[in-house]
Amino acid sequence: MKRLIASIAILLILSCYLLSCEKDDLCAEGSPVTPHLVIDFYEEDNPSQLKTVTEMRCFVPGSNVIVPFTQGSRLLLPLKNDADSVKYVIQYKYTAGGSTISDTDYIEIKYKRTETYVSRACGFRTTFVLDNNTNESPNPVITHFTSGDPFISDSEIVNYNVDDENEAHINIFF
Repeated sequence: MKRLIASIAILLILSCYLLSCEKDDLCAEGSPVTPHLVIDFYEEDNPSQLKTVTEMRCFVPGSNVIVPFTQGSRLLLPLKNDADSVKYVIQYKYTAGGSTISDTDYIEIKYKRTETYVSRACGFRTTFVLDNNTNESPNPVITHFTSGDPFISDSEIVNYNVDDENEAHINIFF
């Protein structure tokens, strides 16, 4: 009888121990995450030709964090999850007439946010819808750092829904 009670007690303790384990809370690879805004650069003189940029820096004014950019024709910018607009400084260096020129423009992008619950491990995913570009309320707003014309001559929104990074959302011409 003592043996039966001891066996039941051991089984009960073992069952409680095994049932109390939780699965790991890891966000699976491939789970949806908050996307970046994708900007493609185009030649001003030939708007269908992508522009390869070699020396560019991009950062939020007042921040020391620089958005990673090596070279190419595409820039991925993170949008703020806690605001409906973000402003970036874009510094572009190029050579003209044998000298290196550094030009700086500001770009402000306005949008609406939507949070979607993904899972306990992944948390929330934010997607964005860019505001319309009108004469009364331009989007994006491009201004030059100093007096004069910005090096960015024009921009156009080509995809208002920022829900993935597969295609460009904004084209910039310079």
